[in-house]
Formats: sequence, C-alpha cells, structure tokens
Amino acid sequence: MAFITIDDIKAELNIDSTRDDFLLNTIVGAVLKLWDELTNRTWAKTAHTEYYDSPRYNSTVFLKNYPVHSSETIQLWDDPDWEWGDDSEIDSDDFRVDYENGIIHYNGYFYEGKQSIKVTYTAGYSDETAPGWLKDILVRQVAHWFEQAKNKSWHISSLATGEGGTTSYKNLRDNLLPEFVLLADLNRRRGN
Repeated sequence: MAFITIDDIKAELNIDSTRDDFLLNTIVGAVLKLWDELTNRTWAKTAHTEYYDSPRYNSTVFLKNYPVHSSETIQLWDDPDWEWGDDSEIDSDDFRVDYENGIIHYNGYFYEGKQSIKVTYTAGYSDETAPGWLKDILVRQVAHWFEQAKNKSWHISSLATGEGGTTSYKNLRDNLLPEFVLLADLNRRRGN
C-alpha cells in the first residue's frame, strides 16, 4: 500500500531537495502501518482467508476488512469439523454481500462452533481508489512528524511562532494530530 508518496509530502511542505528522502520514506511507512493498527483493519487491497466463530442461529458474518471487491470471487464455507471440502462450501446464490461494509448475509444458519466459518475474499483500496480524505490525513500526519523530526521537537508541548503567537501540541494524543485520531476512531473495524 502506498496511498501516499514522498512526493505528496514534499508538495505539502514545499520541499524540492532529495536530502530528506530517507527520513520521509521512513515516516510514510510508519504512518501507514500505524493507520492500519489504529483502525484494526487492512486498507490496502489484499486477499484474505479468515475464520469466524458462529453462535447458534447465526446467519451473518462481519468481515474484518472492507470494502470487499465485487470483481473478486468470495468463497464461504460452513464446517464445524474444519475440513473445508466441497460439501461444506456454500453456493454463492445462498448468500448476499454488502460490499461497502463487508457483511455477508446467508439465507440459512451457520453451524454453531468455534471458527466453523471460513471466508476467502479480497478487500481494501488500491492507490487509485483510496478516498481523498484518507490520503489527506495521512499526508498531514507524515508532514507533522517530519517537521517535528527536523526541528528535534518531539518533546515540545508548544512552540512560539515568529508572529508572537504559539502553536500548541497539548491536544495531541501520542503525538498524533487530533483529526488523525478522530478519523481512525471513526473508521475502526467493528469487533470480531
């Protein structure tokens, strides 16, 4: 997953040189990894094989990652013995997928059991389909960390500006921009 590049950061910060490319690449990678961790899902287009517990009378699976790609094959098995043979694969005519939210609706009930449901699917965004807001917040967070690294100001809670004002970092949680934290919270994967 790239979603953003060092060229995006350089444009944001109006940087022309290549002197800080290594640092920028390092911070870009760290922010992308952190975003996945905070949202508890994988945002880059990725193939997944996942197993789910099924309580009694369950007919719904909330996938760990979304949006689900409708152009890719989704396979669903229901097997409390974990053999995953052809006889336990559910016909695609017997379930419906909410692709945007990653929810499978089965027209029957799954067997009750631990990890009795197996799903293979592809979910996430490509660089071209990633939402603009996601790219924007990732760029801003990288730029923020880069500026702090260049100024050696990781520990500073506020900074005087040249115009007699101050920039306050006291609303930052773990050195993250408030809007980065807010959007991560809003886009966190529901529990499974």
